[in-house]
Amino acid sequence: MSKKRFACTFCHKDFSRSDYLSRHLANHAAVRPYSCEQCNVSFARRDLRDKHLKSKSHQTTIELLRSQNATRKQPPQVAKEDKLQETSPDSYDWLFGHYNNYDLPTPSLDEPLIDPVYPDSTHVAEPSQSLYTGVYNEETIAIILDLLQMPQLKLSLSPVTVSYFADLFWTRFDANYPIIHKPLFSCRSHPFLLTMVIVIGMVYSKSSTNIDIAVQIQRKLLKLQMDTLCDSPDLRLDVMQSFLLTCYFSSNVGDVGLQKQAKLFHGTIIGVLDIPNLTRSLREPPLYDAQTLPADRLVELWKNWIQYESLKRLAFFAYICDSQLAYLHECHALISIFDLQLDLPYTDAVWAAADAETFADEYLKQPRELIPRRKQFGLLQLENWINIMPHVKEEGSWPNFLFSLRRLMQPYREHQKEYNMNCFSQFSRLIFLQGLISITWDLRWKGLQDLGIVSKRKMDTLTLRLQDAYNQWREYFDFQITTTNNIFMNKNDLKSTTLAYLNRYDTSPIFWNNLTQYQFGLLLLHVDTIAVYKLASQYADAVSAENPHPRISASAKIQSWIRSQSSQASLSNACKLLRTVSLSAKMIFSIPHLAKYVATSCLVLWCYETFREDIPLGIEKNQFPNPIRYMHHGMISQSITKEDTLQYLNLIIEREELMGAEYEFTIRQQCIQGLLCYFSLLLDLNEWKSLDINGSLLRRLVFKKYQS
Repeated sequence: MSKKRFACTFCHKDFSRSDYLSRHLANHAAVRPYSCEQCNVSFARRDLRDKHLKSKSHQTTIELLRSQNATRKQPPQVAKEDKLQETSPDSYDWLFGHYNNYDLPTPSLDEPLIDPVYPDSTHVAEPSQSLYTGVYNEETIAIILDLLQMPQLKLSLSPVTVSYFADLFWTRFDANYPIIHKPLFSCRSHPFLLTMVIVIGMVYSKSSTNIDIAVQIQRKLLKLQMDTLCDSPDLRLDVMQSFLLTCYFSSNVGDVGLQKQAKLFHGTIIGVLDIPNLTRSLREPPLYDAQTLPADRLVELWKNWIQYESLKRLAFFAYICDSQLAYLHECHALISIFDLQLDLPYTDAVWAAADAETFADEYLKQPRELIPRRKQFGLLQLENWINIMPHVKEEGSWPNFLFSLRRLMQPYREHQKEYNMNCFSQFSRLIFLQGLISITWDLRWKGLQDLGIVSKRKMDTLTLRLQDAYNQWREYFDFQITTTNNIFMNKNDLKSTTLAYLNRYDTSPIFWNNLTQYQFGLLLLHVDTIAVYKLASQYADAVSAENPHPRISASAKIQSWIRSQSSQASLSNACKLLRTVSLSAKMIFSIPHLAKYVATSCLVLWCYETFREDIPLGIEKNQFPNPIRYMHHGMISQSITKEDTLQYLNLIIEREELMGAEYEFTIRQQCIQGLLCYFSLLLDLNEWKSLDINGSLLRRLVFKKYQS
């Protein structure tokens, strides 16, 4: 008689022991968590996966992949438990692809022409009693006062002013960082979040008094938030949103004292949010049959989707705050790009839907079909390289952040697919850009070349590939603007059938944010901004009337940069950023970090012109122009300085040729002083001083040598 008496009900196979049967039943399970990424097969049990990895079929697949990529060897398998941070910089291989022997010429840095036809939507009307009555009432103010225990604020807050500040938040801040679902936001939101909306709106009022009050409120709120964090580690969504808004405010808007506190608070919040764990646990609610659901069920699913999308946007905003803190305050980033294994935000139309029915209509319009990748001219074209990275999850039916960023890194090849252009909002474009800037800063801050981890040749290759990625980002951005404009100008198109209406591509603050971030990213790619700041500060401290030309030598790194082609790329990008700001000076009051970008660009230009070594014969230092021409009745003349500023910007950007090297050198030496004076005036008009940016350093570089 057979001892095999434990039978499988699926295949009727017999086993002598029950544990054998239990193990066998796993083969019939629907869930197969153990996968082989190379062969694209999965298994219900780990031992079966391990057996497959030793099989001939698996080895054949590996050899095939290696033969396709013979120029570089890659280990066939990486454990899923490995931490991505520990594989840097090799983890960047997955983004860049194969980048050995990358000797193609640098693409043109000429700025593409864009001309959005939309009217400027950044203007906010003055508050009126009739407009805001009933939106925020005395009860709302009582909630805020009760939270803060600051009775002196009662004189500064009224339903009209509070509503006005909230409106500034939505039109200025939310236009840049749409992380709060406005249709469902109300006075019944958590007091922390309600207060942060008002506080951030106050700083956009361009009033120094309001900014001072906002800083006082934020300082008190920060203490309350820290207490809450200690008492309740499990935080709801609106509380987490308020914490990240505090991080943003303290780093970009608050005073120096608040900024110091924010560095500690920022690290704590990033640790509590635990972005890698948050992103792994996010699952989009199923909405494929949204239009056939009963009304109450649709509302429930809509709110579930808002929770999902809000958490996703929260993770991206945390990454943006962390990335900006790193390169604006010269420190390490805490969030890696590989922590964001998330789909990108959905379109503006579906996010801004005011009710469940509108949401269902807009959600079903989301373009999910892959289309052939558009060939871009003037960019570097190389053979693509397959790099296996098992710990990056596969793409789904909506663009994924890491894969979309990888597409910017990867050169064009035939038969490649991409997502519909109308999937991407300006916020998504900004997230891409932060990814590129984050990689740029990561490579520079870690000093991989200085440590000998990466050779100079490989670093030069990475720089070229990053530059190409920036230019691809800009080409897509321009193309989407042009295409959208053409569709909007075609009056025969119906709004209900035009996918261009899914996203706003007007000249709102995020448009200028994207444009200046792109220009600053390219600048950061080609010049060591930390070394430039250090040199400028040393020079300004040493120069005087008695010592008009201090004997301060530029570091070897700066001298090497001045002699290299990178310096010319740096000059071009710095001038393009400054020209963008000079042609629309209002934007400096809408984007807090833009002041740092402007100051950095000015110092890069000054550094090159002051320490350049190609001084024509016959030019002596005592013959350099005197900036006294910029003074009028004891004040700096804005009109004269702006005239010289535009002349210098055109000289660099348009590569204008003047009569003789000596004449060009003299003109540039004169105009750079006017440029420093002009932008020092703009920086002094900026009320946001948290980044410790003002015009004093720029003016000291110009005038201190003439002061007795």
